[in-house]
Amino acid sequence: MHPIVIGGGRVGTAISRMYAPRPAPILRRGEAVPDLPRPGADAGPIWVCTTNDALDEVIAATPQGRRGDLVFVQNGMLLPWLRERWLGGNTQVLLYMAADASGAVTDGRKTLAHGGRWAEHAAAALAGGGVACRVEAGWREFQEAVAAKLLWSSIFWVMSAALGETVGEIAENRSEEVAALVAELLPLVDDYLDDVIAADGRGDVTAGGVSHKGSVEASAAPAEKEQVQRRRVSSSGGRNSVWRL
Repeated sequence: MHPIVIGGGRVGTAISRMYAPRPAPILRRGEAVPDLPRPGADAGPIWVCTTNDALDEVIAATPQGRRGDLVFVQNGMLLPWLRERWLGGNTQVLLYMAADASGAVTDGRKTLAHGGRWAEHAAAALAGGGVACRVEAGWREFQEAVAAKLLWSSIFWVMSAALGETVGEIAENRSEEVAALVAELLPLVDDYLDDVIAADGRGDVTAGGVSHKGSVEASAAPAEKEQVQRRRVSSSGGRNSVWRL
């Protein structure tokens, strides 16, 4: 197996070093991803550790036959973007990890890997490097976790920047303001989840192709969607307590 890391920042460097004693090679932004030397040759995961604005460039630099090996670790709701590029079935990692300049990591103990060719491998590699990672097989559960992290980070980062306070200080002293932002932003998250749930597992997620939302939404059982909504809210402790995640 020959893992590759794209992106030489702190996260990319840390993941590369998890393959010690032979760290995974790091490609810089814009460098071409090597193709397999021959059909059937031993491949490996291609960890994409760039910022989101570089993703199109990364895909363009990756041979068609290797794009299924791309492992995405970016924050944000990537699924619609991935589907448009026929990569909706690729491995994604919801990363709760901080890395310093030396490559040392701090484990947030919530990291999840999901889907694609490399979820099990990604979880094992991260665990070997000191970052606990669980494989989440449930597609809906993973999308809900992605949405919860994005909501949390959107709220706390903007408040921290605006107020000059740490996340811990905001969580302890600003619960009413956080709750107000949750109430304002959660409907947007719900709309997104409704859209992706409507296309759940009906052919476009694995293939990563064009969503057939219209026909799927018409056939989706209302009770099923209501059950998902209840689980989504209860798993975060209620609509106004997402800040506790």
